[in-house]
Amino acid sequence: MSERPSAFYSRDGERFVPTGLGVSPWNPKAQLGVALAGLVGQTIDAVPTITPMITARLTIDILGAIPLEPLTTEVRVLREGKRMQTLEVRLLTGDKPVVHATTLRLRQGSSPEAPPPLAHSLPGAGADVDPQPWFDSVRLVGDYHTPGPGSTWTRFTAEVIAGEPLSPMARMAMIADYSAGTAPLLPLREWTLANLDIAVYMTREPVGDWLLVEAESEGTGTGIGISRGRIGDERGMFGTSLQTVFLDRR
Repeated sequence: MSERPSAFYSRDGERFVPTGLGVSPWNPKAQLGVALAGLVGQTIDAVPTITPMITARLTIDILGAIPLEPLTTEVRVLREGKRMQTLEVRLLTGDKPVVHATTLRLRQGSSPEAPPPLAHSLPGAGADVDPQPWFDSVRLVGDYHTPGPGSTWTRFTAEVIAGEPLSPMARMAMIADYSAGTAPLLPLREWTLANLDIAVYMTREPVGDWLLVEAESEGTGTGIGISRGRIGDERGMFGTSLQTVFLDRR
């Protein structure tokens, strides 16, 4: 029996080749949103800045089901400065754009702290850890099959690109994709909940291995849902995520 891949992609020159780990739960022929978001985040953190900066906002649009084919990346600096940098990132299969992302990076300065307190304590030694192919999780509130709010600690155990450690923005982009699953809007046995975009806002980079998602979802019967998450780590809550969810009967 062959070993399960430990990364979503392997690097082949300028291409990123899916390893088979990042397959969508909604479509076995499509790539997983977490993997795509991670590749965007890893790409962003490789772009230099004039002065030390923090990514304050990242938005990702997933332009349909993306086949399990190699991807290339394109980066365009929309604005370069000492106080602000904005980037456009695209993932492509061949010449076709399949993911479009924009990011706002701001100079790192000094200001009085007012962090929201941590909503749930870090997992301890006796925590009930649920190991998955690319992450470990500790479920605190709710479950993955019953609609309603939820809270989960998550620790990523796979790389985005084989042999390259996860970058801070890769981890944030990946965890921002977890809100819809943490707080399912409808029963998963009857409905698919495919997110079409990811947005994350943050005031600093993540610290430590574990990331907390405290999420809720809402809908008005139109086949469209919204999932909203608060993100924290061992130092406290520091980020907010939003997702648009496409609802469809199985």
